[in-house]
Amino acid sequence: MTWLTPAIAGIAAAIAVPSLLLLYFLKLRRQDVEISSTLLWKKAVQDLQANAPFQRLRKNILLLLQLLALAAVLIALGQPQVEGERAATGRHAIVIDRGVSMRAVDGVDENGNAVSRLDEAKRRALELVETLREPGVFGMTEADQAMVVAFDGTAEMLQPFTTDKRLLREAIESIEPSDAPSRLDEPLRLVRAQAPLQAPPAEAEGEAAEPLPGSVGTIHVFSDGRSEGGEAVDLHAGDEVSFISLGQTETGNVGITALDARRQLRQPEDVSVIVGLQSTMREQASVAVELLIDGNSVAARRLALPPATIEQRTSDAGEAIELVTPTTSGVEFQVRRPGSAVIEARILDASTGEAPDAFDRDDRAWVVLPGAKRLRLALATYGSLVLSEALSSLPVERVEVFTPEAFESIDDPFSRFDVVVLDGWLPDAPEGSELGLPPGSWLVFDAVPSGPSSLIDRGEGPPSEIVDWRRDHPTLRGLALSAVRLSTSRVVETSEDGSATVIASAGVGPAIVGLSSARTRAVVVPWDIDESNWWLEPSFIVFLGQSVRHVTDGGPGDAQRASRPGVARGETLPEGVDTAQLVPPTGDRLTIAVDDSGQAIAGPLSEIGLYALSWEGPPGPSDTRDGSRSERRFAVNLASSQASDITPKRELVIRAERVGAAVDQDGRDRAPKPLWPWFIAAALAIMMLEWFVYNRKVQI
Repeated sequence: MTWLTPAIAGIAAAIAVPSLLLLYFLKLRRQDVEISSTLLWKKAVQDLQANAPFQRLRKNILLLLQLLALAAVLIALGQPQVEGERAATGRHAIVIDRGVSMRAVDGVDENGNAVSRLDEAKRRALELVETLREPGVFGMTEADQAMVVAFDGTAEMLQPFTTDKRLLREAIESIEPSDAPSRLDEPLRLVRAQAPLQAPPAEAEGEAAEPLPGSVGTIHVFSDGRSEGGEAVDLHAGDEVSFISLGQTETGNVGITALDARRQLRQPEDVSVIVGLQSTMREQASVAVELLIDGNSVAARRLALPPATIEQRTSDAGEAIELVTPTTSGVEFQVRRPGSAVIEARILDASTGEAPDAFDRDDRAWVVLPGAKRLRLALATYGSLVLSEALSSLPVERVEVFTPEAFESIDDPFSRFDVVVLDGWLPDAPEGSELGLPPGSWLVFDAVPSGPSSLIDRGEGPPSEIVDWRRDHPTLRGLALSAVRLSTSRVVETSEDGSATVIASAGVGPAIVGLSSARTRAVVVPWDIDESNWWLEPSFIVFLGQSVRHVTDGGPGDAQRASRPGVARGETLPEGVDTAQLVPPTGDRLTIAVDDSGQAIAGPLSEIGLYALSWEGPPGPSDTRDGSRSERRFAVNLASSQASDITPKRELVIRAERVGAAVDQDGRDRAPKPLWPWFIAAALAIMMLEWFVYNRKVQI
C-alpha cells in the first residue's frame, strides 16, 4: 500500500484525536437541587458522581466508535492505494486498434460468451478509465487526464484530453470495427500532436525560442499487434508506451487470398475462375470452396490444407516466440458465362458447413465480370506488313488497316475500335494533352509522343540490343528479350514527373515505355520493328497480345480489378459526367464529384463487399444501363495473405525499439488503485452505528 498525502492525514490526526479524548476527560458542572429520593434516578446519580472538571477515562463504547470513525476519515485523507490494473502517470492516451484483424472472435467474457478482440480491447480500456486518479481531497492532487484515439489505416480522435470519465467511456463504447488493415504511425502521430508545449532549453535561447512539444504521457496501445508503420514514428524521450496485447496465439485462420476471373481469348464465353487460399491453422483444415454466380451456387470443391509450419525462436529480449509460416493452396473453376455477372467465392467448414474459423472477413470475395466481347483493332500505317500480319494472328474480332490520312477522317475512332495501333505516325493531340496522344488505348511503334508528361525524342541512335526489362510488367510477363537486336535504335528520355514507365531498356536508353493518365493508356515502342529481329521471335506475338490487354485495362471481357479496404478508388467516367452516386454494401448513398480529368474518386473504402457507382449519362464499354442511369459495379476484398494471417504479436516495433506487451502472469497490466472512497464509506457506517448506540444509552 502507498500513500499520496500522508502529511495531511498526520496533521489532522494530531489535532482531532487529542481533542476527542479531551472531551471525555471533562466533567459536567451542574446546579445542586435537593430531592426526596434518588431511587428511580440511578443513572442520574452516576452522572452526578462525575460532576468535576476532570475524571478518569472510563470504558465507553461511544468513544471507541467515534475513534474508529475518526481513524477512517484520517486514513482517507492520506489517500492510500494498492496495486491495481493500470500504469500511473498524470496523462494517458488510450489508443485502440479497430482494424480488420480485431474482428477475430477468440476471447470469452466473464459469462463465458465469445467476444472479439475489439470487444476485449474496449473492456480493458474501460477498466483503465475506472482506475484513473480522481481529484484529491481539498484539491491537493490533480486528477488524471486521458484521451481516446481509434485507428485502422487512419486515425480518429474520439475524445481529447479530459478528466471526465463519462466522456471517456462514451468515446470507447462508440468504437466500431473496420475492414481496413491497421497502421500504427497515424495514431501515434495524432497522439504526439496533443503533447503540451514546454519551454525551450536554455542554450537554445535566441536561436529557437519557440516552445517545444513535451512528453504526452503514457500511451496505452490496445491491439493484437497486426499493424505496421510504428517504426517510422519519432516519440518524445519522456513518452511511455504500454502495449496491451490482445488475441490468442493459437488462433488459426483459413482465408481467400486471391480471386480472379479471366475469359479465354479464343472462346470468350469460357471463364476461368481461380481462388487462392491460405491457412495458419495448427492442424489440417478441410474446407469447401463454393462458387456463386449472381448469388446462385454453380460449383463447389473440397480442399484439405496442411497445417501451418510453427517454428520456435528466441526474441532479442530472450523470450520464446513462435513464427507461423502459412500454407497456401488454390482451386480453379471452369464455367461458361457469355454475359456479365458477379462471381463470388466463399469457403465453409467441409464437415459442418459453417464458418471455418474465428475470422470471417476473408471467407468471401467477389469479382465483377463484364460480358464476353472480342477486341476490335485499328492499324494506322504507311504499309507495315509485319504489324498487319502479327495483329491478324491475335484472337480478336477484327483488325482494320488504314493509312494515317484515312484514319484521321474517322470521327470518334474509339466508338468503333477498342485499341488503335500507330506505326510511324501520330495523330494530333488535343491542346493541353499531357501524354501527346488523344484519349484512348494506344500501341505506338516507330514514333515518340511528346508532351509535358511523355517522352523527349533525341533522334536516331546506333545499333543496340535489349539489356533489361521488367519481367513483372503485364506486357512482358513470362518473356525473354535477351535475343532482340536493333539495327537502328531511337534515343528517348522520359519526363521528370514520373508519368512514363520504362518497361524495357536498350543500350541507348528506354526501349519500351508505358504511358498512363485518366483517359489515355499507351505502350510505346519508339524504334522501327522492321529494323530489328524481334518480329521473328515468338515473344513478339505474345507481347502484342499482352499489350492489347494492358492498354484496355485487362481486356474488355476480364474481371474488373478489385480494391483493398482502406484504399481510395478512382474510376474514369465518360465525358460530360459531373457527379456520380456511390452505393456501398451498407446501402448508404454518397454523392461524388467528377474532376476535370473524368475521375470519380471514392474512399478510402473501409468496408468489404460490392459497390455500385451510377451516373446520369452514357455508359462506358463495360457498364450497364438502368433506365436513364449508367452503372458500374466493383468489389472490395480483403484478399491478402498478410491480412489473413491474424496471429497476434506480443511486441510492437516503435522507433526501431521493441515494446513488449505490458501483462503479468494473469494477462493483466498492473497499476495503483485508490482506497480512500472505501474508508469514507466505513466512517459513515461507524457514525450511523454510534448514533444508534447513543440513542439506546440515553433512554432511561
